[in-house]
Amino acid sequence: SPSLANLPVELVYRILDHLKPYIILISAYNVCVRLNSIIDTYQPYQENELFSLREIFLSVFDLHIISLANSTRLT
Repeated sequence: SPSLANLPVELVYRILDHLKPYIILISAYNVCVRLNSIIDTYQPYQENELFSLREIFLSVFDLHIISLANSTRLT
């Protein structure tokens, strides 16, 4: 059945063309490995200054996950 996981890369690029860079960062990145690799090769995304913000976002996200994993309860 059709899904984002098996769409041709060119169609995913067309979808990304309609999204703002920060939306790609917060909504589409880290959905799955395939989508991450497509976004990483998406030219407008590579040329945007949010690329460095992605690294910051991922670092903060990783720290949050580690914090949750080490926590006995969520607050």
